[in-house]
Amino acid sequence: MLYRALPEFDFFQPADMDEAAGLLVSSNRAAVMAGGISLLDAMKRGMTEPPETVVSLKCIPGLRYIDGDRVQGLKLGPLTTIRDAELSPVVQQDCPLLHDALSNIHSVQVKTMGTIIGNVCVGTPASDILTALIALDATLKLAGANGNGAIPVASLCTGAKKTCLRPTDVVEALEIPAQPAGTVGAYTNLTRTLPDISKLTVAVNLVVDRSVVQSARIAIGAVAPVIIRAAEAEASLVGRTLDDATIRETAAAAATDPLVKPITDMRSTSEYRRHMVEVLVRRTLEATATKIAGI
Repeated sequence: MLYRALPEFDFFQPADMDEAAGLLVSSNRAAVMAGGISLLDAMKRGMTEPPETVVSLKCIPGLRYIDGDRVQGLKLGPLTTIRDAELSPVVQQDCPLLHDALSNIHSVQVKTMGTIIGNVCVGTPASDILTALIALDATLKLAGANGNGAIPVASLCTGAKKTCLRPTDVVEALEIPAQPAGTVGAYTNLTRTLPDISKLTVAVNLVVDRSVVQSARIAIGAVAPVIIRAAEAEASLVGRTLDDATIRETAAAAATDPLVKPITDMRSTSEYRRHMVEVLVRRTLEATATKIAGI
């Protein structure tokens, strides 16, 4: 799509977040740009209402950071790239589930340009990163003309590539809460080819005490207009050890979850996606069980 020309727009590079918020309020059809990969691609593809104003965060200092740890929780800035997070020792050691998801994105160019928060705010149900963050119970911290606030990432999307973010909202941080002792998780996705967008994503995040599951979060992407939580499958894990029988039962419960309503598109058929929900949940739980055994 690189040969398509961008539509005309006004471009601003504010010096701080307050100026950015002011520009969003004063402009018609404004858009925030961090890495710009998804925004510029959508504009080239002829989006229905392209922005008349693009507000870039690139010149605002102090927005590219990763703070905290497993005990305190992690905080990532809006200019933190996917590659920054993937290479971060803090993410690798203290948030391995997120690191698993980042490692499943195979384009280094995309990871170097694209930001974590920008990827999340696109709102695609096939997002590797958003699937993992829902399993981690992450939150977006907002700034803007409407005042500060927070949105759980699990509540962000209202449909495929539709979010509850208002035109005047600026996401100033992504916050991942502290992970309790005994937290173990894994991530798996399914693609046609390694560089392609995932046609199915699964993230599992468990809290385990003496091999018994105390709490469970299972997020599944690309099987509905938004990434879902498999509630019945999660409930089937609590109070049990992660043995073969439990894993098979949980995977079957995930595949029959009423929220699993996959579509047929250029990447896969709905029937194949539904079948692979059970397979990928099983594989992800098996990977989690292997990690538990190694503790």
